[in-house]
Amino acid sequence: LFLPLNFYYLTVPLLYQYTRSLISEFTLKQYGKFLIPGLVEILIFLILFSLEVEGKLRLRASVGFQAATLIYEFASLIFSIYFAYKSIQLIKNHQAELVNYFSNTEKQELAWIRKLAIFIVIFYATWFFTPFLPEEFHRNFAYPILGIINVLFIYTTKIQRLRYQLWLRNSIFLGGI
Repeated sequence: LFLPLNFYYLTVPLLYQYTRSLISEFTLKQYGKFLIPGLVEILIFLILFSLEVEGKLRLRASVGFQAATLIYEFASLIFSIYFAYKSIQLIKNHQAELVNYFSNTEKQELAWIRKLAIFIVIFYATWFFTPFLPEEFHRNFAYPILGIINVLFIYTTKIQRLRYQLWLRNSIFLGGI
């Protein structure tokens, strides 16, 4: 119980940070404040994870904890949708600038990040309705699906980042940009 593996407050802000770093100057000091909720989330779950099993079960069964969990989930969805939307807007503005200055913009448009951010907005928007479904569905299907989506999200981002870096290196090396 309470493994610190959700990263609801970390994955999408990190995507935004990554997008920003590809487009312009990026300093952790300037944009690192958006990572604070994710670090707090990890710390809280580490504390909850370290509790004894009986304490975890009592806590999980309490009405106050269930209400806090619902608020946490809704807030994390809004937080993630906000940063996914900011990523989409950032890429949209970047694409408009590219068209004005370059002719070969296929890889520079970061379309894969835009598609991923749109998927996140749609997926998390539909996630708003899962707390209203039966608890068994929520526990047995919704949480595992969200966990799998988060893992796929992280790996997709890493793979695409490596592909982009390889393209960028080859373009610079071959004089293509």
